[in-house]
Amino acid sequence: VGYNLKQLQPFLDLPFKITFAILPGLAYTEEAAAMIHNAGKEYILHQPMDAVNGSDTGPGVIHKGMSIDEVRNIVTENLVPLPLAAGINNHMGSAGTADKDLMVSLFTVLKGKGMFFLDSRTTSNSVGAEVAVQIGLPFAERSVFLDNNKEKKAIEESIEKGVDISEKKGHAVMIGHIWSAELAEVLLEMYPTLLEDNYTLNNLTELFMGYKDDEDTWY
Repeated sequence: VGYNLKQLQPFLDLPFKITFAILPGLAYTEEAAAMIHNAGKEYILHQPMDAVNGSDTGPGVIHKGMSIDEVRNIVTENLVPLPLAAGINNHMGSAGTADKDLMVSLFTVLKGKGMFFLDSRTTSNSVGAEVAVQIGLPFAERSVFLDNNKEKKAIEESIEKGVDISEKKGHAVMIGHIWSAELAEVLLEMYPTLLEDNYTLNNLTELFMGYKDDEDTWY
């Protein structure tokens, strides 16, 4: 979220809880946060981090090799227009989330702010879960991307995969993108059936509710 407000609206209209990830330093960062809050939804900071292929992450990135003070300053600045952010997740970050020193610094900063971290799992080499245990930070990781394939049938299958994962783990974190017009439509269509089958769609804060600062702080 942050590039386009028109794409955001169909997701704000969804009749269930959802967490939006807002990129920092973009034209609509602050306005999107206000719209999301006014719609009664939750948002987090979509924190840019280094990618292995060197892709442009956009503004507000934290880099490998930064000191904890540099990480703290950047994250704090990125959060200024997002005062109600409940936590953060990584934007890109296939290199950043695999760097233990950077993740220790980031998670230390987040713990000091009382926030959680959602690992988008842009790499299988992420050290997020390991460092979350070390620091004692509430942590979850992405179970499935919903719209890697933009076709409606593929999105439906991705949601079904997430449901299957939740049967085994008790929950599933499913990530999609607001530029996917089909995604909002499919979610709306499938929601009544999910309810009938006794599934609950929650935001990330509710996922973490009841977890304390111990070995149960991560998923």
